[in-house]
Amino acid sequence: MINELNIEHFKLFKHLNISNLKRVNLFAGKNNCGKTALLEALRILSANRDLSVMLYILQKREQTSFNPINIYDPFFNRQLL
Repeated sequence: MINELNIEHFKLFKHLNISNLKRVNLFAGKNNCGKTALLEALRILSANRDLSVMLYILQKREQTSFNPINIYDPFFNRQLL
């Protein structure tokens, strides 16, 4: 079980820290605030950063025009870099 989650430079998150997670957690918010990005981060983490999971996420988001040299580009927040 994950008790705490730290996400950095992922999608729209520069830094996100969620502590005191329980067995069941509810994430709610307005449209385009990061709920799906949070779930995608958890899915990638649970798949041990498996490349096929990342490709599947890009396909489902219809982001097929990615750079095959650097598949990770669509996942990172580049505002700080």
